[in-house]
Amino acid sequence: MNLYEEAVMGFLTQKMDTFVIPQFVVGNRGIWSMPDFVAIRPAEKIVYIVEVTSSGNPTTLIEKINNRNKHWIDILRNMMIENKIIDNNWNFYNNYFAIRFFHYNTMV
Repeated sequence: MNLYEEAVMGFLTQKMDTFVIPQFVVGNRGIWSMPDFVAIRPAEKIVYIVEVTSSGNPTTLIEKINNRNKHWIDILRNMMIENKIIDNNWNFYNNYFAIRFFHYNTMV
């Protein structure tokens, strides 16, 4: 886990009502993905799939966003229902954190 992911994990858990699982493997049998976090908020019956990037090139993140149902939501929902972690009344959301720092070099 890098510094940016640690900062996002701190943000997600600041109210102490969210359980966070870093690098959770979604899927099995050769079809899998590993989002940066799966966050569960039981009181609200919400599951968040969280991706963090500090890359200046958003192409990979955009691909993940476009395929979120196929790669994450559908598979994770089924896994969690089969393991009796949630029921059909839970909602799934994706959170994306794009962290970009600019460095300016000035000559005197």
